[in-house]
Amino acid sequence: MGKNENGMLKALKFAGAAAGTIYAAEKMSFYLATVRNMLKPDSGSIYNWKFGNIFYHIYGEGSPVVLVHDLRPDCCGCEWKDFAVRILRGHRIYVLDMPGYGRSEKKNVVCTGYYYAKAINDFIDNVVGDTADVISSGRASSAVIMARYAKPDNFGRLIFINPETPEHMYRGTDEPSRVLGNLIEMPLIGTGIYTCLFSYPAVAARFRHEYFKNEGCVSKTMIRSFTEAAHLNGSGARFTLSSHIAGYDACDALAMLRKMQCEAMIVGGRDLPGIDRTIEAYRSADPAIISHMVRNTCAMPHMEAPSAVGKVCCDYLRKSE
Repeated sequence: MGKNENGMLKALKFAGAAAGTIYAAEKMSFYLATVRNMLKPDSGSIYNWKFGNIFYHIYGEGSPVVLVHDLRPDCCGCEWKDFAVRILRGHRIYVLDMPGYGRSEKKNVVCTGYYYAKAINDFIDNVVGDTADVISSGRASSAVIMARYAKPDNFGRLIFINPETPEHMYRGTDEPSRVLGNLIEMPLIGTGIYTCLFSYPAVAARFRHEYFKNEGCVSKTMIRSFTEAAHLNGSGARFTLSSHIAGYDACDALAMLRKMQCEAMIVGGRDLPGIDRTIEAYRSADPAIISHMVRNTCAMPHMEAPSAVGKVCCDYLRKSE
């Protein structure tokens, strides 16, 4: 065997060993992130949606309210845990994990705005079975608006908590974004990047510097729950991330908002950068939208100040009846 062949064989062995080491490290990361069983995926119900099973919980009795979590890979229905009990009185609360998130099935699909809107409408049609008020968090606002635009009879009042910014709506897709999105989809490299982005330290940093205004309100339970949500059911959640990076989930929700009449309120975290500009954009699309600011909160006011946000939402739903 020549020197070139020996060198090639050694290179292949090294590459194989490196790939095996990376794979083992990634498997260990997923195991450690989910071993505490914080989210108890066997505790809820499953809606057998045609594009993947959707996990959900139901609480209380009364008029239906559907809670739709933010569309970040570490988010799921657990973000509503402390908020949901504040709005139970007189309501039947549906808390779902959107497809590709948390305890729901995570398939290798392109996650578009239509995909999320379809999931919301099919859930209301087949699980709720009645017109529902919907409360959404963060990026999910665009999916809710698209769903409301497609099937208005499914929806009553809408509450957007720190809704998606116009900049995110209009970002569209381009070649560099698609390339990066494809990189995230790759089994070893993409999964490696994903595990770094949603490791416990990375999630903790987001809570302290982005999600919450007051670091003292951040608990280990919150961080562990979000870290687990990002890792449950394997690395399939990276497909929601790749679709977002590539811009496939972008949609002009404000254009749809201009064409429909609906009762809506925005709840904003007072310390979230750009929230005033975002509310102004939504009110330009629909002047009837009202807003309320929650002091000393940032991107997740319903987690940081669940009592205050719960009271605002209950008062709005009660006055609109």
